[in-house]
Amino acid sequence: MRSTTRKNNALYVLIATVAALAVLAAVLIAGTVLINGESSERKNGLDNMYSSAFYDLSDSANNIEVNLSKLMIADGKKESVTVINDTTAQAELASSSLSRLPLEPDNVEKTVKFYNQVGDWCRSYAAAILTGADTESYREQAETLYIAARNINESLKDVSAEMNGRAISECVGDDRLLAFDMNFNVGDMQNNSVEYPELIYDGPFSDSKKYDFRALDGMEDVSSDRAVEIAAERTGLENAELIGETDGKTPVYQLRGTVNGDDASVSVTKRGGLIIAYDRTKAVEKVNLIREEASAKAADYAARLGYESLQPVWYNSENGVGFVNLAPVVDGVTYYTDLVKVKVALDDGEILGAEATGYCSGHCERSLAATISENTARSLVSPKIAVENVSLAVIPYKEAERFCYEIYGSYKGLDYFVYIDAVTGEQADILRVIDSAQGSLIM
Repeated sequence: MRSTTRKNNALYVLIATVAALAVLAAVLIAGTVLINGESSERKNGLDNMYSSAFYDLSDSANNIEVNLSKLMIADGKKESVTVINDTTAQAELASSSLSRLPLEPDNVEKTVKFYNQVGDWCRSYAAAILTGADTESYREQAETLYIAARNINESLKDVSAEMNGRAISECVGDDRLLAFDMNFNVGDMQNNSVEYPELIYDGPFSDSKKYDFRALDGMEDVSSDRAVEIAAERTGLENAELIGETDGKTPVYQLRGTVNGDDASVSVTKRGGLIIAYDRTKAVEKVNLIREEASAKAADYAARLGYESLQPVWYNSENGVGFVNLAPVVDGVTYYTDLVKVKVALDDGEILGAEATGYCSGHCERSLAATISENTARSLVSPKIAVENVSLAVIPYKEAERFCYEIYGSYKGLDYFVYIDAVTGEQADILRVIDSAQGSLIM
């Protein structure tokens, strides 16, 4: 337990930090709040700066909420430090973004203080883990911080909705920019629990950095003429022309042509002649297909490209396009390392794109053997989680991969996937399911 002196010193540092940020905000206001007398170019420059700051703030606020929801049920061991450190960084980014907005100091003080407290709490939590101290109290504190972070995040979403795409200077009256009150409901900040105690979203495990292209091992090279034939057979590419070749991690032929009259491009691997990328430009008129229909069409198309035994593992939609991630499922093991991603037009089910870098780089036969039982894996998950399903999965991990138990469950209305290493019993990852208008996002 920390001494009273250390707590007080930390509190003094926190107060000094808040004061410094408040002064910075006041300086910004003094230099930027008057807009009626500014030139159009100057106003546009200010709006761009403020919009960037507000976007960064919203992004950090969302990441902090998600990370704290993970820390509520994390095991408090060294594997949690990555999430804790990211939360520290996000809190610093949030404070920095606030300082770049022309906000009244009185309207931002509590929120700046909250983000500084989150950063201090995270540093203390990480130190406790690394020294082997009892961390149960931190997991309890994470719930208090999560509620506050969620309130801030929701308030920012409300502000964004009120702006409705308009420039920030158009959203206020008189001569001042941003009259928003950023003192959101962050709860009781005086108790000991908080005094100083993780484009279009691409789906979970979609950014694996492993590029060995093991699926191509032992395959023969194909000519450019054969690549054109393969593209025509599997994607329907017509009027094809070779526009280039690459010699990167895996050499490919880059082709351009049309599919049903729409412009399209196809990348074919020189070794093996696999379709590694496909893109088609087509307007989508309306939405007719539901998630299950789009996912089925994606799986059928992947099989047509030569990628079989795949099952949908993630779905999202935006602007009339369904985005489906497919993974091989072999002997009850889901291989998130070997993804094939497919874009489906939700009006007529036509395929608008496909990308198989994950599959081509990772798919091969593996020899997997769990050394801990399913029951043991269940026991290693926080007892707060109501476990609903347990299965096996291979997930990307840094530059390699890990064989894990994938444990799905919920806590206080929040859904989680917890990954327990099937060999070591370590917690490998935690993902949170977030429902949105487009589908279920996983972070």
